Amino acid sequence: MGRLAGKVAFITGAGAGIAKASALAFAREGAKVAIAEIKGDLGRATEKAIRDAGGDAVFYETDVTQDESLKRAIDAAVARYGRLDVLMNCA
Repeated sequence: MGRLAGKVAFITGAGAGIAKASALAFAREGAKVAIAEIKGDLGRATEKAIRDAGGDAVFYETDVTQDESLKRAIDAAVARYGRLDVLMNCA
């Protein structure tokens, strides 16, 4: 088991760059990853990469500049996983 086994991470901007690399690393360490990304194709690609490697991830199309969009994504992630342990705001 990795250092983040059993943890749930919510990462904004996880479709590219540092946030994507972080999402992949969190998943390798055993975290379940909620991917909040405005660009659907990028968010789905990160989710697929994590799942293909055997991890647990879910993508939420999210515009972090809109409070309701972000709230919906957070609420959905908590509903799915029961809690959030890590928040990484990288968008």
